[in-house]
This record gives sequence, C-alpha cells and structure tokens, in this order.
Amino acid sequence: MKDFLETRVGTLENNIVQNIQQLATVGSDLKYQASTHFENINADLLAFRTEIQQQLILKKTNSMAV
Repeated sequence: MKDFLETRVGTLENNIVQNIQQLATVGSDLKYQASTHFENINADLLAFRTEIQQQLILKKTNSMAV
C-alpha cells in the first residue's frame, strides 16, 4: 500500500507540475496576444486622431479661403 501511495503521489506531483507549466505558457501567450491587440488598437486610434486633425485643418483652411 505504501508503494502504491508513493507512486500515486509522485504521479500527481508530476501532473501538477506539468499543468502549472502549461498554464504559464498559455498565460504568456495570452499576454503576448493581448499586447499585440492593444498595439493594434493604439495604432488605429492614432490614425483616426490624425485623420480628424487633418479634416479639421482642411475645414479651417476652406473656411478661411471663402
């Protein structure tokens, strides 16, 4: 019985370690993906802001020309 329990506990310990390692990998991948998505969002917002600024300048220029 003692050998069985030691073997079983050893197996459980190995499984727990493997699962923690897999979770760490998944967490790292998710962090990278989230970072990439936030970079994309920031780039889109910057482009939108630039477009708005250009439109405001164009509108101001057109109103001054009239």
